Amino acid sequence: MQGQLTMSPPARPRLGRLALALALLLLTLGCAEDEGGGAIDVSWSIGGSTCNQSGVSKMLVSLYVGGEVVKTHGALCIDGTTRVSGVEAGTYVVEVTAYRADSPDPAYVGQVSGVSVPKGGLITAPEVELEEAPGAIDLQWRFDTGQLCRFAGVSWVTVGVFDIAGRRAAQRELPCDPEPEVATGEPGSSYLAGATGVVFDRLLPGGYTVNVFAFAEAGDALPTHYGNADATVSVYKLAPVEVVLTACPEGDDSPCL
Repeated sequence: MQGQLTMSPPARPRLGRLALALALLLLTLGCAEDEGGGAIDVSWSIGGSTCNQSGVSKMLVSLYVGGEVVKTHGALCIDGTTRVSGVEAGTYVVEVTAYRADSPDPAYVGQVSGVSVPKGGLITAPEVELEEAPGAIDLQWRFDTGQLCRFAGVSWVTVGVFDIAGRRAAQRELPCDPEPEVATGEPGSSYLAGATGVVFDRLLPGGYTVNVFAFAEAGDALPTHYGNADATVSVYKLAPVEVVLTACPEGDDSPCL
């Protein structure tokens, strides 16, 4: 009996210390969640392809608020999904960028918007569908005579951007003297900030031909001036292009017909 009495008391303090430690741990975890320890499960797909087929190995997940990156997280492409932890409560644009092992340039990119995370909550974002990372053309034009648009009798232009296969990648109609309209507030658009002309963005990397036709008035059937230039678009870069406009020649073989 005395042996039992001498051995029983030490067991109680050990259990008490364990319970206290567990309580402190739970309290600490609860505080961490209250401080914004939410998480987002992010998954991705490369349309009709796989990581190996696309040569992609590394992924970067970026969370944007108001066009600014507030958190980044690295992952492996073959995992297909990753969890971004330590996320403050709020609404995010989730962007996933894919990289090949032998290049620092993005290979694929995609994003989903309106991903709302409650305080301390875990949510699953919609699957991010990745497309080839784009670049942009920064286009300007001038007249071979050195005249301004109004002195050349031109008020309106149409611009067509064609890839090397002759497929139209973009087309716009706009004033001959356009106002700058570069939108750099969206995620992934910071590379457009240095543009000085008319921007054609979200173009796949590769070669393009830019055709410009100038009209006296919007809606005219035939242009008065024309010009073209070639461009090479690279990932997340601006390709500056200048088109020199000359008077349309007469004849059945005129490029303005």
